[in-house]
Amino acid sequence: MPKYDAFGREIGEDTLEGLGGSPARPDSAWEERTEREEASWEAAEAVEVARLDAAATAKDAQAERAEDARQEAAGDSRWTAPATDDAKRRELAGQLSGVLNQAATGRATGTPTITARRSGAARGCLITIVVVLLIGGAALAGILSLVSSVDISTDGIEKAIKAPAVPQLAGPKPKGLEQDSLVRKANVAAALRQLSAMEDAKLANLRLAPERIDATLLTKEGRLRHVQITPGGKLERFGSDGSPGFDSVPTIPFSSLNAGAPQRLARRGAEEIGVPISELQYAVPQDISGKTRWVVYFTRSRYVIGDGRGRFERKYP
Repeated sequence: MPKYDAFGREIGEDTLEGLGGSPARPDSAWEERTEREEASWEAAEAVEVARLDAAATAKDAQAERAEDARQEAAGDSRWTAPATDDAKRRELAGQLSGVLNQAATGRATGTPTITARRSGAARGCLITIVVVLLIGGAALAGILSLVSSVDISTDGIEKAIKAPAVPQLAGPKPKGLEQDSLVRKANVAAALRQLSAMEDAKLANLRLAPERIDATLLTKEGRLRHVQITPGGKLERFGSDGSPGFDSVPTIPFSSLNAGAPQRLARRGAEEIGVPISELQYAVPQDISGKTRWVVYFTRSRYVIGDGRGRFERKYP
């Protein structure tokens, strides 16, 4: 005998039977739909990522070709670069190197090269000299000799460092990539020929600024030689070569330096940072594990890094 529930329906009876329907399985249908949609989204996303990557690669290649094509045709900037404390500090460091070389030469030859400002103790001796002059001139020579033997004081060293170690250029200095700028390709090429022609000398350090090129060379005797090139191609050597013992100083092969790299990177770097090219300060090459890199500095400690050909890689900050 069939059993019925409280509503009079036979237990186990399918109330939808005969209506052409079938029992619904909402959970299974929803899962199948979700899986299909996720698969479609993943496929669409993969296609879009591939498209964006291809577009970015094509844009970079086009920008690089355009940069190479216009670098020589671009006009010089009319902006002027303001002087900064950072540039002054770097110039001061270069001057210190020349002063120290002069001091070493003076010690070797017995000729004084630095005139020191006397300390407070020395000034006291001078007062004593005045008193002694009133008493008699006999002791004057001895006291003067004592005062003259006072060692160089800290104030004297500061004075020597701040004194210009290199002659100042007459007239306005070139800025950015103006015609006479020593960062331009033709001027860099001429300077590299001059430096590489120096007998048995390797390049230890190079700094290219619009107004001058500073270089440190390593001689075959292991001595350091400081030279400078100014607009017009004038090469000047500062003092005699330093003491030997610098054989292990790392050097940069002249053959690895691309003369057009500093100019190319300077133009692109100014665009990337968003400053006029006149804010260019200087460029230096770096040899890292046998691979050359260029670094170009602008005002307010901003700089960019590029490869050996001067192609832009990244900027800081």
